[in-house]
Amino acid sequence: MKIPKYIFLVTLPFQWILLSGNSNSTRGDERILQADSFHLGNGKKVFTAQCSGCHGVAGQGSYGPNLCDKYWIHGAHYHNIVHIIKHGTSNGMTSFKHKLKHHDVRDVAHYVLSLQGSKPANAKAAEGKLH
Repeated sequence: MKIPKYIFLVTLPFQWILLSGNSNSTRGDERILQADSFHLGNGKKVFTAQCSGCHGVAGQGSYGPNLCDKYWIHGAHYHNIVHIIKHGTSNGMTSFKHKLKHHDVRDVAHYVLSLQGSKPANAKAAEGKLH
């Protein structure tokens, strides 16, 4: 199949960007890591202010369940966590959909996921199913 010259000429700048972008991939990765750390920092800040009363400062659990182990009552995926933060549960978790902005819910969900596997002192016993 023959490719018309105008398609090649139109896509040439994009080809150059793709090929030259590999040499600067480290800078792009650093920006992603900085953005991720900002979002996790915001998630930790919001978690400490809004969630630590029930889940503990380190996510170890208190009135609410332990968020650091691999056992989850309502699912361990990002979308499950966002849904629970927004809508709450019938067994005690309050809804935060009118208290938190969307980006704060997103950041808290990512922060909660980052807690998995940590082993805080005085962690509450596992509840729910192994995920």
